[in-house]
Amino acid sequence: MDDGRRTNDVGYGDITAVNLDSAGLKVIADRCTITMSDGRSLRIVNTDPFYYTSAKRKALYRDFVRDLHSRLPAARYPQIRFTEGWPLWQRQGMLALSALVALALTVFGLYMFLHLGSARGLILVALAAYVYWKFFRTALKNTPRDYTPDRLPDFLLS
Repeated sequence: MDDGRRTNDVGYGDITAVNLDSAGLKVIADRCTITMSDGRSLRIVNTDPFYYTSAKRKALYRDFVRDLHSRLPAARYPQIRFTEGWPLWQRQGMLALSALVALALTVFGLYMFLHLGSARGLILVALAAYVYWKFFRTALKNTPRDYTPDRLPDFLLS
């Protein structure tokens, strides 16, 4: 009996892409996005809706991703593209923005220290270095590339 509702059941053959990436600053949120042939996607994350995580959540996420990939051998499902990381434009934008913010904080911090004699300027310079390092590391971890289901990128499975 059809009550007009659309079913959400799809087969493995309807999957066209699987992407693993990581995001977040305070809490690293690993994500697995599964894209279907009809354009819909399903995103599984290792956090709750408020971006809190726990060892149990991380283990459940890791087990799900490993189980999914064991069920999707490339030879049986050649239509599936396995990718990791962000789109290139997003990664380049993150690197450019973090460099710009770090440069601005450094210049302002040096101005405060050298011209105004405030030691707080050195704190801004240290903050600039930390901000750039944190964003650079996240962007580096999310360099876009392909992988195969038998060689999961473990660094994206926290």
